[in-house]
Order: sequence, then structure tokens, then C-alpha cells
Amino acid sequence: MHIPPFIIKPTANTITSQARLYAATLFTFLFFTGYTQVNLPYTLRFTSGSPNWSNGIVRDGDGGTQNINGLDVEVFSSNGNFRDLQPIGTMTWHDNNYFMSGHTDYHGITPGPDATVTSEGIAEMIIKSSDPAVNFSLTNIRLYDWGGHPAVTITTYNNGSFVGSILVKFDQVNYNTKTLTQATGLTASIFENIDEIIFTPYGGTRFWLSMNDIGLAAVAVLPVTLTSFTATPQPNNTVLFNWVTQQELNSHHFEMEHGFDAVNFIKKGEVPAKGNSNVATNYSLTSKLLAIGTHFFRLKQIDVDGRAAYSKTLVVSITGATRLQLYPNPLQDKLNISGADAIIRQVKVFNASGSLVKEDSFNAATVSIDLLKLPKALYYVDIVTDKETVRRQVLKQ
Repeated sequence: MHIPPFIIKPTANTITSQARLYAATLFTFLFFTGYTQVNLPYTLRFTSGSPNWSNGIVRDGDGGTQNINGLDVEVFSSNGNFRDLQPIGTMTWHDNNYFMSGHTDYHGITPGPDATVTSEGIAEMIIKSSDPAVNFSLTNIRLYDWGGHPAVTITTYNNGSFVGSILVKFDQVNYNTKTLTQATGLTASIFENIDEIIFTPYGGTRFWLSMNDIGLAAVAVLPVTLTSFTATPQPNNTVLFNWVTQQELNSHHFEMEHGFDAVNFIKKGEVPAKGNSNVATNYSLTSKLLAIGTHFFRLKQIDVDGRAAYSKTLVVSITGATRLQLYPNPLQDKLNISGADAIIRQVKVFNASGSLVKEDSFNAATVSIDLLKLPKALYYVDIVTDKETVRRQVLKQ
């Protein structure tokens, strides 16, 4: 918790009052001399387990780190229920003797030592800003899974909206720690201007994750205020994109980026920006013919200095002859599928590695399949109807 500035205003003019004022001022000076804050960028390197995190939340300023001006960072573990984000258990600090990570200099924070965590692992770990209105960027982090889990999915959010995710594989030979930077995996469009990062085990439901050296940077604020960004399907497998800016200052142009997943994008179109404006400005762009399947789009705004910022990611489904509709997408728990002019016989859900994770049989035009227990990730859905078999992509947040 950050302590607000404290100012003493002298009001008395007697010797006694001045003496008391001097003593109080000296006390305040000594008190705040020992209390330091730092500005971003700053790396949280935890070197001790103090204080005792019995409430399950580690903050900047704990464990040998310093408080960050204007940002309250929280690190904790959660039970994995979607958007619950409630701390469970405790947090603790251990050195290399505990982790046996293969790196003699490694120590970090991890859930535990309660029996539930140490025997069964946890569902997810979270780094977040205590105030969703205050964002940050992640520049580097060091991870280790002392349970030997092979991979972890790292997903970022901004004010509850999905931004992006990456898959990180651990060393399964020497069991070394994994250091990530923006040059080695932390894609800028996914890890800049966010307020929440969620770590989940890939291909499983539990892991034993520890972390340290959490590098944080301030958000590079661009002189454009984007108030809306929408996608509307049109005839002939095209999509109409509309977006509105409320304010622009030295804005150069917008680029529409397209991907077949929520991570890899390429440029698909460009629209010149108005440049400078203090009133609402409307923009639109129509996509070219899209293949049947699931598509991901995001808007990239570039100013005259070359700096760039990204919008939220939109998911667009282009359906086939049966005009299948999958909703919501992204989803939280249940996926609804409507066959319109077809009868749905079977639905199979596969993870990104191709493993079957869910299967149900039906005989209806509209069905619902429960995906609540699946980890947050990108999935492939095969829908068998009385006319054809169609594959779609859905994103579970």
C-alpha cells in the first residue's frame, strides 16, 4: 500500500510550539527517509519472504523490492474459475535449494506451503494491477515450474477484455529456469498496455509455478483515443469494420491486421488517419473475400513518430453451407451452436496440439456444450451435421 504525502503546516509562534513543530518535522523526515518509491521501468526481484503473505497476495514493496509510484502490483494464485481472480492459499519465497532449478542464482515466489498447493498444485497464477484503470507493460520475467510441468499459457487482459496469449515451453532436460523478454517471446502487442496477466498450465489443470525478476514498464500513451471498434459480417464472406476516434494528435494511419489465431497477425489493409482532431471521427474498412472458418482481427494505430498501439482483438466466424453459428466467441463456459438449416449430430473439441478434450452427441438444430472445466486457450471445434463436417475455432477466456 502506498503512503500518501504528509505535510506539516506550522501555525504556532511560541518557542514551545516551534520546538514541537521541529520534533514532528524531524520525525516525519526520518520516517519517510526509510520509505522509498521508484518509477517505472522497474524490475521486481524478490530476495526474501518478508512479510509473511498469509493472505496470499504479494505486492510491490514486499520481499526486498520497492514500491512503484502510481502502480500497485499484486501477485497471487487462484482456483481457476473463470474471472474469479480470488487469491487462494498463501504465497511464499524459496531459494534454489527448494526449487532445484539448475540455476544456482534462482529464487522466487510461489504458492504454498499449504498442503493443497504442495500436493495438488494450483490452477493459475496472476499478476495484476489493483486498479484496472492503471495499466503497465511487461518487459521481462523469469519462470520455473518445480513440478516439472512441460508448458504454460500466458494470457493478458485489459480491463477484463482479452488481449492475447502465448505458449511457453519449459526445459525438460536440465530443468533450467525460463527467462522471457520482449525480444524472446513477450510479444509487444500482447504484453503492452495491460492490467492483468494470467499463467495457466498447458495441457493440464494444475502446475507448480514460481516467478521472479518481473520487469515492468510504463504504458506508452499514444495521442489517439479509440472509443469503438466493431466487425459486421457482410454478404459474400466479407466483413465491414468500423471504428471511432474521439481525439487524435499527430496520428498518421491505421492498419488492419488479420490472423488465424490470436497470436500471429499480418497486415491486410490500411486507412489514412485524420491526423489532428478533437471531435469524433468515423472510419471503415471492408475485408476481402474470407475463407470459411474463424478469423482474428485487430487494429494498429501508428502516429507520425512511428509509435504504435493496438486495439482489442475481434473474432469473426465465416460459416459454410449449413450457416453454422457459434456463440459467444470468445466464450467463458458454454458454447452454443446453431445449425440453421442442418441437424447437428456430434461436436468434438480439440486443443491446439490436436488432442480431443470434449465430445458430445446431439440430434438438434441448436445445441450447447459445456467447456467450463477447460483451460483458457484456443480450441478447434468439429461439428458433424446431417449435411457436412465443419471445423471452427473458438477462444476460451
